[in-house]
Amino acid sequence: MRPFAQADRFVSEVQARRLRAAYVFVGDEAFFRRRCREAILQHLVPPELRDFSLFDFDLAETDLAEILDRARTPSLMAPFQVFFVRGVKTLFGRGSNEEKLAAIEAYCKDPNPDAVLIFVADHISIPADARRMDLTDKERYQRIRETMGEYCGIVDWHEWKKARRCAGSASIAPLAT
Repeated sequence: MRPFAQADRFVSEVQARRLRAAYVFVGDEAFFRRRCREAILQHLVPPELRDFSLFDFDLAETDLAEILDRARTPSLMAPFQVFFVRGVKTLFGRGSNEEKLAAIEAYCKDPNPDAVLIFVADHISIPADARRMDLTDKERYQRIRETMGEYCGIVDWHEWKKARRCAGSASIAPLAT
């Protein structure tokens, strides 16, 4: 797989406006999160409308129900809305969070077509060699894929790190003729 395949696939979906209702960005790779965010801003949110259409929330500070209500509500000021939601680990914390996951699933089944939710799971560290992934991170990653992956697009940086590791160990030099 090409090093940028995950991010490129997401960027092409943004450019073609073939978006899912929600995505989960998994991993602590800030470069690719930034690349995907810039694609969203460039293709979906004009600079003059960003105050009305771009929102950053943290689930540790804002209730999920409030975020989903805002996403369901069409904007009178902007043609498209983007909601970046950090603090995904609170969805998988202590106690039963099945209601919250069910609310996200319900939104994804009947979304506002002029909005996208981007859940940011940057609390998970994905090393270049997945076999060295911390057991806790591995369990968190699997839980996100098994639950949110059913109705959200998953964008993770594991394949990029794997390709970067392989490219770093190989010498790429022109063959002598």
